[in-house]
Amino acid sequence: ANIEVGEGESDRAVACYRKAAQKAEESHDDRLVAIALSNMGVVLLKQKQYNLALRMLQQSVSHATKSQEHAVRAEALFHMAVVFKHLEQSMMARQTFEQALELAEQDSQLDLVARCLQNLAYFEFAEKELPRAIEYLRRALDVYAQTGNTMDQLRAYYNIGLVYADQSDFSAAIRHLERAREIRNLREVEYEGDRIEQAIELVRRRQREYGG
Repeated sequence: ANIEVGEGESDRAVACYRKAAQKAEESHDDRLVAIALSNMGVVLLKQKQYNLALRMLQQSVSHATKSQEHAVRAEALFHMAVVFKHLEQSMMARQTFEQALELAEQDSQLDLVARCLQNLAYFEFAEKELPRAIEYLRRALDVYAQTGNTMDQLRAYYNIGLVYADQSDFSAAIRHLERAREIRNLREVEYEGDRIEQAIELVRRRQREYGG
């Protein structure tokens, strides 16, 4: 199934994961059932089959709980939250991200901790709870300083720049956006064309309009 995913054969991957889950269930191996169902849920999520993905991920959480596979359970919960987000069920998405965060922190899954924090910041930003959004993003940046995850670190600096801009703290916004640009250039990675430059220019224009 993993090979099929790598080759972009998502339908064949789903079929393989389903067969793996069935075989593992016949062997009463809850751990492998949980892993297979979680992976299948992720593929279905990418296919935008949200309701089916949600069902697989919920079953994965159940089997992971039985086998006390906290890492698998945390990953499945995270992707469940992403599904809820796509389904515009904000309350469920937020609660599930919080559950995934708690488990990920307990199990020291640092990248997952940071991904949860970034998503929780999104909800705070949407509700105009800007200081809390900044707090979540700063916590994510602390984690990325340990993991060296370039793309997500870049994304976090970009997002925190947008939050500061929304707070009308234009100097802080520009500082964080320029840091995102610096990481992009230093690591020579692609990040949505000239989006960072456009954001910096927009913030500078707003700064001039406000006279600050």
